Amino acid sequence: MDNTMLPAESQKGKKITMVVIVVVMVGLVGLVAYNFIAKQKTNGPAETNEQNNVSQDGFPTTFYSYVGTIKSLVGNKIEVEALASNNYLKNDETIVVLTNGETVFLEQDKNIDINQIEPGTSGEFYKTKTIGFGDLKVGNEVTVIDYENVRGKTEFTAKRVEVNVK
Repeated sequence: MDNTMLPAESQKGKKITMVVIVVVMVGLVGLVAYNFIAKQKTNGPAETNEQNNVSQDGFPTTFYSYVGTIKSLVGNKIEVEALASNNYLKNDETIVVLTNGETVFLEQDKNIDINQIEPGTSGEFYKTKTIGFGDLKVGNEVTVIDYENVRGKTEFTAKRVEVNVK
């Protein structure tokens, strides 16, 4: 028996080979397109403000502290005058800060001469000492911190009160 192909069989084999090649090529193009689209979704265009944690007013949607000056000290309450220019506020606000047995009070002297720091040195560059509620004074500049979001709150219980030494 002769193994040579007849012209009709040869044409049929070529058509099948072409169909297989076209199907494989379409599959590869589809796979490349799918990977490209998937990559675009993960990298995506620039994030929206909501994804950037910024609200419509341009302030972060989450923050944990206010900086201000102590206006009064009564019982376990500290009234702090928080200026809009130093905080994420539209207007100056009086923030009522409650304290409890878990509140930590610190005094931080951040008056350092950066030029006196040796290059390559690490560690704390300002002096910190633990103080008590009784060491606070009207007129002290403080940073009052909570571990929960304080955005929109004008009263909260501080986890930490830092007196900023001038």
